[in-house]
Amino acid sequence: MKIRKPLQILLSALTIITAFVVPISAWAVDFTITRFSPVNELTNADRVTYQVTFTGGGVALAVDDLRLIRQAGADKIESVQAIDASLSRHLVTVTTALSGSIILDLKESYIAANNLGSIGGLPSYLVDRIPPSTPVSSSQSISVNDNPLFAGTGEPGSLIQVTLQPGNSSCSTQVAADGSWSCTV
Repeated sequence: MKIRKPLQILLSALTIITAFVVPISAWAVDFTITRFSPVNELTNADRVTYQVTFTGGGVALAVDDLRLIRQAGADKIESVQAIDASLSRHLVTVTTALSGSIILDLKESYIAANNLGSIGGLPSYLVDRIPPSTPVSSSQSISVNDNPLFAGTGEPGSLIQVTLQPGNSSCSTQVAADGSWSCTV
């Protein structure tokens, strides 16, 4: 009887101690996805780059681990490049094909296999492939010597460049907030 009592106390103590041991593999690594280049959401770029960052440990990442959420398009994940030796930051380049919203995400199977948790929302790019309207001139005949005025409408913030041949005279301007633009060659 005297031997049993210390054994029960010892077993109880071991049970209490082991109840607080948590295997390291149970800890999730968090990830964030941010716009890298261009930084702004609205773009007409042929390629956009996202940055995928893993907090709490580096994780290898490949093209097959990613997916695009797209409202329209035939876009393609072109490449994944680790930008530090610890594999905690990766640049993902996406080729854009059509106008519309595009979002990069990790595949569910990759998230589960690597025990990942997401921090924040998924940023999107709004790709705009619609060209501005055809410019008009206030001059009946166009001559570089006359310094013709060109004007039109377009999307606010777009850059317009008009080039005349021969001599390659040109002017450029940015579309105003009201959608109008003009420049004199």
